[in-house]
Formats: sequence, structure tokens, C-alpha cells
Amino acid sequence: MLGAVGAYDWTGTTVHKSPNKIITFAKKVFQDILQDRNDSSYFGYSVTSLVTQNSVLYVAGAPRFQHTGQIVIYTVGLNDEVVIKQTEKGEQLGSYFGSVLCSIDVNRDSLTDVLLVGSPMFMGQNKNEEGKVYVFSVNKQGSLEEQGILEGPVNGNTRFGAAIAAISDINLDGYNDVAVGAPVEDEQHGVVYIYNGYQTTIQPKPTQKIQASKINAQLQYFGLSIDGQKDLNGDTITDLSIGSIGNVVQLWSRSIANLSLTVIFEPSKLSIVDKTCPVNGIMLTCGKVKICFQATIKPEKHGSAINIKYKATFDVSLKSSHATSRALFQINNMREIQNDITVDNTQKCDEFGFYVNTENKKENAFNAKVIVHFSDNIYFASAMNTGCNIESSNVLSCDIGLPFLRGGDKDRELSNTDLSTTNINYYTISSNKLVPKIIHKLDEIGPEYVITLRVISGYFPVQTTYITVKIPVSTKKDNRLLYLTGVNQESNIICNAKLNTLNIGQKNHSTAFTKESLRDVQDLNCENVKCESFLCSINNLDMNKEYLINISTRIWLDTFINADSQSVVLTPSAEIKTKDSLLVITSNTLTIPIRITKPVGKKTVPTGVIVGSVIGGLLVLLALIGALWKLGFFKRKYNKLQKDEEDNENSGENDAEEEE
Repeated sequence: MLGAVGAYDWTGTTVHKSPNKIITFAKKVFQDILQDRNDSSYFGYSVTSLVTQNSVLYVAGAPRFQHTGQIVIYTVGLNDEVVIKQTEKGEQLGSYFGSVLCSIDVNRDSLTDVLLVGSPMFMGQNKNEEGKVYVFSVNKQGSLEEQGILEGPVNGNTRFGAAIAAISDINLDGYNDVAVGAPVEDEQHGVVYIYNGYQTTIQPKPTQKIQASKINAQLQYFGLSIDGQKDLNGDTITDLSIGSIGNVVQLWSRSIANLSLTVIFEPSKLSIVDKTCPVNGIMLTCGKVKICFQATIKPEKHGSAINIKYKATFDVSLKSSHATSRALFQINNMREIQNDITVDNTQKCDEFGFYVNTENKKENAFNAKVIVHFSDNIYFASAMNTGCNIESSNVLSCDIGLPFLRGGDKDRELSNTDLSTTNINYYTISSNKLVPKIIHKLDEIGPEYVITLRVISGYFPVQTTYITVKIPVSTKKDNRLLYLTGVNQESNIICNAKLNTLNIGQKNHSTAFTKESLRDVQDLNCENVKCESFLCSINNLDMNKEYLINISTRIWLDTFINADSQSVVLTPSAEIKTKDSLLVITSNTLTIPIRITKPVGKKTVPTGVIVGSVIGGLLVLLALIGALWKLGFFKRKYNKLQKDEEDNENSGENDAEEEE
């Protein structure tokens, strides 16, 4: 396959040659796809082919297509008919996208895995011709899928991607590699970058940078052309030939050594109580450390070995903070030791003795305790912001440096890793709030409730930390409580939460409430309602750094409006764990309660209740009157009135006699 750039007044075409014939495709074959009004697409400027399981596809570049560039993927049938399969266009005017093409079989299975497309005149932010190389993967059907770009030089004229060449496994890992030229970089001396293949792709970061100025200061435009398919010096490793103006530079590839390191401590764990080693007249805890190396050298040759110089350091993570090391080598009474060793394919070890000094010199405390001894006439009452236990009648033990905080505690600088939260804890439902029967989008569910978990690492490295989050999602009668909609975390935090399980926003959801009373339940937690849990892992925690996990939920208002309840508490929770067996955790659970209330509404009293109350009142009154009658209350009153009347009559008769 050849490119004929100048054909048809610089529109260009391609030429296919087989043992039996030569085909030069007519202008009309690619005319529709090129849409070349000015006859200057330069079609065929670069050409290559893609091999798939079922067919062979051909790729041709047209770097001046509509001034942005284009590549065309096509097949040729038995009758020499051309079928266009796919096109890819450049993203910037004048970038010369498609001027360089390189197809690569990365895993050496005879099928094309990657197509690299050069755009050497792509301008960066500073209007320099930095260049860019696009990475396309080739699927089983032969279609291209863009995977990104190769990371190259920035901030300067480099024309990165002016030459791209597949090279045959230069690092001897079983995968083919790539060399990319940047001939204008380094004041036009030129630079070549090496990228290694892995599985079925090319790793985006370069593993080697070859500068012409360090080979020969007279070289110019080094990297204009590259070839790397042959072993030129007989050492079985592929070598490179790189072109520059007036010169070709041949570079011999060097042997590859993969070095493995093993560090073994004896004993594996130290007891700071067991002090059996005298050092400068003081009994200290001692041990041995064995540092072992083994090298795999390619290509394999009898007697191959490498000389290395290494430095071992105790408490290297604390060195930058100028903290005193807890362990020192016996041979030099220092935290560091340097040594030379010759390594081959058998394991070679150096052994050193060390001692541990646990004397406290005001370093940062970890799991620290304060032991208080007091006299018999003093009684312990309480301690603030810490946990204390009475060991005996006059001895008190207080933990002041626990690595995790209890719920509601403040941050302490003494702790190694803190788990805390910052979010609202109260929500009042509006008296006129209505929930639609059909929910179309998330904000129709109810207000958003965001839980922010904050993990603060201390001054001790932790490789992996696990946080289990539990969210109350529904009551025993399947009335929804909280609806999980999102988890936002940093790059080194991985969460396996299931979000928006009802696909609200993509399809409608009908609300349904089952009659239920929540008056007897003050706290809705995972012990009395249904919860969904998910795990978040934080890998390679940096020391003294804050990590945030934002969990977005929606309060399902339909439940709280219709349920028989005035005020209820929803309590999600989080629990933190670590694989470190030396890390003591006594309080590792955090609760995140939120109280949800609704205003008291005016309730109408049923008519039956009113009638029943009136009848009941009359019956009580009749019973009371009957009781008073039986007790003679009304009879005594009547007798008194009768006696008063007789007295009045007698008094009148006496007055009449006196007058006579």
C-alpha cells in the first residue's frame, strides 16, 4: 500500500500492489468522504493497515482535510470496490492530524491492538507547536476507539509526533514498544521518547527520554525518522536507528535487570518490655534485619551479575519531620546504613543488628495513656474529652491518644486517624409540603441530605483503611426513609455503593405509602429498620492529610408526612477499620443522626366522639344524684326546710298572744 499525495491536483489517493496487479484508485472513490473543494487534502500522506481476526483494513491520512486533518479506514473487496468503514477528524486547524500513522501489535498475537495518530503541529496553550499523539484501540470488528494521548513535552516548540515507530520489545517484557520523535525540542537538537506496551495498549507515560544534545551537540532535528525492528550488534536485543539532518544515529539497547528486594526482621514483632541487649551500659530491645536482593537479567547469560549500592533507613517516613528514629543500627549507632552488593539470579543477603530505644523525648504520642496515682483522701469524679478507668482505689488510667474519635468528640492532634462528620442534624417538614404521586426527578423525593465523612491521617502511615457506611432505607413495612443518590470521593478512595436503584430521572416512579405508626420508635437505625451498607476503601494514606467522602441522599418525604409520628430520628452510621494488626482501635463507630419533625396540625373531633361524651356526662350526673339521694343529702335538706317553717309558724302564734 502506497500513498500518492500529489495525485488529482494534490487531492491524493492510494495505490495497492499485489503480485498480480497494481490498483490506483480514482478520484471519485474518496471524493465524497474528502469533500475536497480546493484539491489539497494530501490524502495518502501517511498509510498503514490494521489486521483483525476477520479482515485487513487500510488507513490513510489526509492532514490538510478541511485544514484540521482526517484519517480514513476502508476495506477493498474482491472486485476492487472500496468500502469506507470509519473516519476520524482532527480537533485543531493546522495541526496536521493524520500526517503520521503507526499500527502496533502490542501483545504479539499477529493482530493489531493500537493505532497511533500523529498531530505534530498541534499548538499548546502558549501557541507553540508542541505536537500531540492520539491513541486509538482497535476492537475485534476493526473499529477505532479513542483511548487518550501519549504524554509528551509541553511549553515549547517540539513537534512531538513528527515520527512514530513500533519497536520490537525493547524492555524484554513480552510486549512491543513505541518510539516517538520530537525533532524541534531542545533548541532543534531533537529528542526521542520511548513508551512501553502492556497487554493490548501503550502506557501513556514515557519510560525513557533520549536527548540528541547529550549524544552529540552537532546533531540537528534528531528524531525526524525512527526504526527499531532489528538487532544490529548481535546481543539479541532490538536496537534503534534514528535519523537527523545529515546523520543517522544507531543506539544499542542495554540488558534489562529486574531487581527484587526482601526485608526480614527477626523477631517479626518486638516486645519493648523484653530488654536483653546491653548498649552503652543500658539494657535495650534488640533484633536483626536481613536485607536480600535477587536479580533477573535479560537476555540470560552465564555469569551475568549487577553491582548495586543501597541505603537502608529506619523510620524513613518520619525523617522529613526530623523526628528521632526509634531504631538504630548497631554497627554505626545511626538510623541509616549504606552498602555495596553484587547480585545475580540467586538471592544475596546482608544481615545487620539493631536496637530500639523507646525513651520518650516529646515525640508525637500514639495510643498514649496517663496513669494517675492519688492519695486515699481524694476521690475521682470525672474526666473531660477522654476515657478513664479506675484501676484500683487510688490509681486511674486515662487514654489520651486513641486513633479514632467517639461520636461528638473534637479533633485531637494526638490521634493517628480521625473519623468525623460535618452535616445538618435537624429538618422540619413544611406544613403545606406536598409529595407528588408520580416522581419524575430526584428533587421531587424530598430535601437532599448530604453526609460528609472526614478521615484525617496522623503521623503514622496506614496502607489501607476500610469504612463501612450503613444507610436506613426503609421501615419494616417497606416505607422508604433515605434514598441514596450519590457518593463523591477522591481518586484514591473506592466505594461500591449502589446509587439511584429506582433509576429516577430515567423513568417515573409511583409513590405508595403503607399505613404505619412511628410514635413508639424514637430512633430509626439499623437495629429496627432495613439498611443498605457499602464499603469505601482508602489506599496509601498520606501522613497528616484530610480525606473527604460526600454521601448524597434524599429524605423520602412521603413517608414522614403520612406516618403517624410527630418527631423521629434517622441514624445512619459509619465504621472504620484497618488491616494493621498493631493499630489498637477502641472506638471505631460514628453515628450521624438527623431529627425530622412536622408541625402539629388541627385535628377535627368525630361526631360520634362528641355524642358519646355528652351521653357519658349525663350518665355520670345521674349516678351522682342517685348516690346523694341514697346518702340522704336531699332528705336532710328537706327536713331542715320543714323545721324552719314550723318555727316560723310558732313564732307568729306567740306574737299574737302577746298582743291580746
